[in-house]
Amino acid sequence: MRSRMSDWTTYEDVRSFIPTKKLPPFWIELAGISYCDHTYRISRVDSDVTVIEYIISGSGTLSIAGNNYTPTAGDIYILPVGTDHSYEADPNDPWIKIFMNLQGSAVPGMVEAFGMHQKVLYHGCQELYPIFTSMFEAVNSEASTDQIMEQCCMLLVKLLNKM
Repeated sequence: MRSRMSDWTTYEDVRSFIPTKKLPPFWIELAGISYCDHTYRISRVDSDVTVIEYIISGSGTLSIAGNNYTPTAGDIYILPVGTDHSYEADPNDPWIKIFMNLQGSAVPGMVEAFGMHQKVLYHGCQELYPIFTSMFEAVNSEASTDQIMEQCCMLLVKLLNKM
């Protein structure tokens, strides 16, 4: 699915998933690639998702818990469920980024188990880009939803372990 945001110049290649029954321990609510423009901005209060993003190119500003960060190409950030956060693309050098919005009771535990709950921004993670592209490919595959979730859960564990 291709959606447009803001003033119709930001594009996202996204896929969303809606659980048919009770939310499983690991679930991808939304995943894709954002081709941001100068108006791109996301803000959440008490977020109901954990957000993991890889910056392919560009830069922007991220605010969480009173701290400001500047994610740029090759960086990864993790925004835990339950946080207030906002992020926006630099109007002169907007992001292109791969993202996953994750839900489920296992996700916070996975982030914590790998020690990722104490840090938000990870610089210089270019070697992890192939894991993100594998996740994007899995999400857009013809596999069943259960198979997609299983594959992406395994890829997330691989990603967190390598980080």
